[in-house]
Amino acid sequence: VQLLPERLAVTVGTKLQYTAHLGEEDLQLQPSARLVWTPTVRQTLWGAVSRAARTPSHMERSALLRQRVIPPMGANPFPTLVTFNGSPRFSAEEVISYEIGYRVRPHERWSVDLATFYNDYDDLRSIEPGTPGFVPGPGPPHTLVPFTVGNAYSGESYGVELDTVWQAAEIWRLRATYSFVDIQLHRGTSMDTTSEVDEGRTPEQQ
Repeated sequence: VQLLPERLAVTVGTKLQYTAHLGEEDLQLQPSARLVWTPTVRQTLWGAVSRAARTPSHMERSALLRQRVIPPMGANPFPTLVTFNGSPRFSAEEVISYEIGYRVRPHERWSVDLATFYNDYDDLRSIEPGTPGFVPGPGPPHTLVPFTVGNAYSGESYGVELDTVWQAAEIWRLRATYSFVDIQLHRGTSMDTTSEVDEGRTPEQQ
């Protein structure tokens, strides 16, 4: 929608995602709104707010995996079986994203883009430990240590991206980019102490 001809425009829309899995139905509304201001033919300023969701996989909702068997150690005369259990109550992970960007063309052959963002995550996946117990059978007696998928984590990420392009010649284009991102995850009431390592899996600077 053009609010001011060739100067100010807004774009709104949404994605609707319906999922049916093992009797559970889920409808995700993922809207987005973007405002673009073009004060001159060489400058553009824009901002956006959007929501996205990640649909749980079949494994996260219904899997039962025997991850490993630990031989008897110390005072425990029985092997320990570690299992991973999906949960039909595991819901979609969600993010609300806020973005602001600026593009300028100082020269006909040179453009610079600067964008900042802040993402607010909720219902992130966690692997919750259950109560260990002794299982006399069937099969050999063993100690069972269950882990079940949950939605206990939350978090945020923020950063900046810089991209500049120089069209040196008709067949020669040079590009330089830089990005910084910081990710913070929060356990809340979760007993999962391993998922926090995901903070370090994304390079902070590139």
